[in-house]
Amino acid sequence: MFKDCITQANAQPGLNDDPATSAEVREILTLAKQDFNDISPEQEKLIENVGKLFKDFNGTLKINGSKKVVQVFNKMRNRKYDMSIPNKEFRVVGFPDVGKGFEMKARVIAKDSEELAFEATTMYDAMATYLDKLAQMHRYARSVLGKEAESIILMDIEKLVALDPDKELKYRFISDGDPAEDSSKFYLRSVVDAKRYKLYDNGLVLYLGLMAVNNYALAGNVNFHVVDFQLTDSKMELYLLENNSKTLKGGVKVETGILISNSEIADGSVRFDLLYKISDGDKTVRLTGDKVLSFAHSWNSKVIKEKLDGLSKLNDFVEDIYSAVEKVKFSEKVGTELLFKIFDKLSHAKSLPMDLKTKIENEQDTANNTETLLSVLSRIEEISSKYGEDTNLFIQAKLHELLVKNR
Repeated sequence: MFKDCITQANAQPGLNDDPATSAEVREILTLAKQDFNDISPEQEKLIENVGKLFKDFNGTLKINGSKKVVQVFNKMRNRKYDMSIPNKEFRVVGFPDVGKGFEMKARVIAKDSEELAFEATTMYDAMATYLDKLAQMHRYARSVLGKEAESIILMDIEKLVALDPDKELKYRFISDGDPAEDSSKFYLRSVVDAKRYKLYDNGLVLYLGLMAVNNYALAGNVNFHVVDFQLTDSKMELYLLENNSKTLKGGVKVETGILISNSEIADGSVRFDLLYKISDGDKTVRLTGDKVLSFAHSWNSKVIKEKLDGLSKLNDFVEDIYSAVEKVKFSEKVGTELLFKIFDKLSHAKSLPMDLKTKIENEQDTANNTETLLSVLSRIEEISSKYGEDTNLFIQAKLHELLVKNR
C-alpha cells in the first residue's frame, strides 16, 4: 500500500472474479461529482465531456475483477474542496513539527471579510509546493525552521504576499470526516496552477482506464483481469494482466498487461505503463516496463481521447518484452557480474530508504551464482513490498531498466 494518507483501500481480485457492467463503470462519473463539496461549472463540464469519450454499450467489460474494483472505489468517499484563493485570503500562521518533520498551518479567510473560514495543515508535498510557487523558498525555509526561527519565515511570507495580494492559486483541500462536525480536520494536499490544472481525479482516471482497456480488449479479442488495485484519498494504481500467457524457452512464463496510475496532488500526469509478470512455476517477479502513453492534467478531453487511442500499440511493447526476456534468461543460473550490477544499482539508488538498502546489501551476501536470476529477483520483491507501493514500483522499474533495457 501507499504510505502517509488519510484513507486507503485495496483489492486483489481472483482471475475469474466478475467483470463490471457498463452501467457500473459509468456510475463512477456520478460519484466523482459527489466527491466535491462544491463542484465548479468547469469541473462538471469536464466530467460530462469525459463521459462522452466512449460509446455506451450493454453488458460487461472484458476485464475480470473490475466489479470489485468499482465496489472498492465507491466505498471510499472523501470530501474534497478545490478552491481558487487569492494570496491575501490564504494566511500562513505556523510550521508545526509533526514528528517526521515540519508541516505548514494556514488559515483560509472568508471572501471579502476578515472572518476565518477554516484552518488546514499541509500533507504530502503541499508545503514545499506552496513555498516554491511563492518564491522558490522551500529549501531556505527548511533550513531556517531547523534553526527554530519560524518568525523569520512568517515575516518573509507576509512580505511576499503583499507584493501580489490578488494572485490566485488553486488549493486542493480534503477533510477526514463530516465538515459539519467539530472534530473534522482539514488538510491541504496540493497547490496547483489555477488556470491550467484540470481535475482528472481518481474517479475520472479509473473510468478512462477501464473503458480504454476494454476498447483495446474488444479490438484485439483478448481478455484482462485485475491483479491489484491500490487506492488512497489522492492516489490510484490499477494493475491489469491479459488472461493469456506465453511460455518462452527455458519454461519461463510471461504475462503482460498495463499499469494505470494517477496522482491528484500535483501538476503531473496520468500514466499507462507496460506491466509484466515472469514465473517459472516456483518463483515469480512482477516488473514495470516502458511508458505506453500518458496525458497531463492540463489537457482537454479531446486530446486525451487521442492519447488513449495510442493504447493500440500495447501489442508492440508486448512483443518486445517477449524477445527481451528470452535474451535475459531468467531461468538460468545468475552470473557473478550480473549479481553485482543488480545489487549495486539498488544500493546506490537515492530514492530508497536507508534501511531497505541495508537489507538489499545483506541479501547480496547470501545470493550466489547457484541460484536462478528469477529466484534472486523474487526475494528482492518480497523485501521491497513491505515499504509501500511507491518504493516497490521504483525497484520494479529499475530492474526493468537494468535487465531488459540494459541501462
